[in-house]
Amino acid sequence: MDIKKITDAAGNDKCKEALKKFLEDFLSPAFGAKPKAEIELEVLNLLISIGAISKNPSSYELASALKITKQKARSIIYNLELRTRTHDELDQEVRILLMNPVIQKRRNGFAMMVESPLVLEHMRAKLQMHGHFTDGSFSPNVVTLNAVAMAALIEFFLSGKQKKSAEGVLRKAGAKGSSLSELLTSTLEKLVERYADDARDAVINGASDLIVHILDGTIENAQEFIQNLFLS
Repeated sequence: MDIKKITDAAGNDKCKEALKKFLEDFLSPAFGAKPKAEIELEVLNLLISIGAISKNPSSYELASALKITKQKARSIIYNLELRTRTHDELDQEVRILLMNPVIQKRRNGFAMMVESPLVLEHMRAKLQMHGHFTDGSFSPNVVTLNAVAMAALIEFFLSGKQKKSAEGVLRKAGAKGSSLSELLTSTLEKLVERYADDARDAVINGASDLIVHILDGTIENAQEFIQNLFLS
């Protein structure tokens, strides 16, 4: 990391303000009173404020820039996000992740890359509340969900009106089940069954579009797509 180049690019005013904020935080409540982990976060905030590190760094960026292990970088990012991210922001990130899953044939389900360790923990906590668990054995950044867990997570983000609409469309299109959870599960299972071996862009986009329509409350626009799933 070329500090001279970074501070020159940031300019005197930004560097002065960043240093002032760092010293205020470091000296409160007294010099040397804060634990090492807190001091590391203050240094990271200083580096972010002068542009040495991006605002929402990936674990790879942080590990590379600071010459630390990726595990250490994830720990720092987790502690930083824990202090700055709201519950609603975490919900929104999970919702966005659900719109871009990868269909996995080997595990008969869905996989998502989750860079933020806090978002990943937030997602897992929501699933555990409903008795579902995620598989992260392949990679700490990749979470895999079966159709039942995926359906439960999608249902969590639907309003009462959206649930009613989705239930009607799915049942009419041929999905099986007596509840919305079962209808969503049978649809997602059919999606995996039909498209897991097909890597065509049109198919991948179609699968993502279906989940987007469900989450956005525009599932009527995907009715023909869902009917074709169950006709095959």
